[in-house]
Parts: sequence; structure tokens; C-alpha cells
Amino acid sequence: MADPERSPWQKEIKESIALTMIDRFSNIPLYVQVYREMRSNIESGRWLPKQRIPSESELVEAYGVSRITVRRAIDELVKEGALVREKGGQGTFVARRSTRTGSLR
Repeated sequence: MADPERSPWQKEIKESIALTMIDRFSNIPLYVQVYREMRSNIESGRWLPKQRIPSESELVEAYGVSRITVRRAIDELVKEGALVREKGGQGTFVARRSTRTGSLR
């Protein structure tokens, strides 16, 4: 039986983020690179409003960075209003209307 927490878009999102390259030799902090990639997924429409984004552990695996790095990128997107964390561990979702200007560009 299929996992009810999984939907077809999540597999597609996971595959699309797996193609992203994080440059460990760049002067740009890793969390900023992850933030930018996640922001791009929102702005391009790959991640749609009210959709659950991949879990922190899935993002860690896809980007090849630490959980702290992913969490910091998510925190920035939450501060901007681009993402919303649901209480009770339900997940993190794209906001109904995301902001268009990012503080870490």
C-alpha cells in the first residue's frame, strides 16, 4: 500500500532537487546556496502554494549538506513568509502567497 504521506509531486520534487549542485568551495555559505535553490523551487512553480516540501532529512540527502544547514535555509524562508511550518510535526509547506524578494539573494 502506498504511503499516505507521500504524493506523486514529492517524488518529482526530490528528483529535481537531487540535480542541484551545492558548491562546497564557494565563498557563499552552504545555507545560502540551499536557501537560493529552495527559493528557486518556489518561484519557478516547482513547489506550489500549500504543498508540503520534502522533509529535512530528504533535503539533507538531496543537497548533501547537514541538517543544521537545511534548517537554517528553511528558517530564512519561514521568516520571509515563503514557507509555513505546521504545528505538531505535520511538515513544512509553501505559503499560499510567497514573497518575491529574498533577503539572501
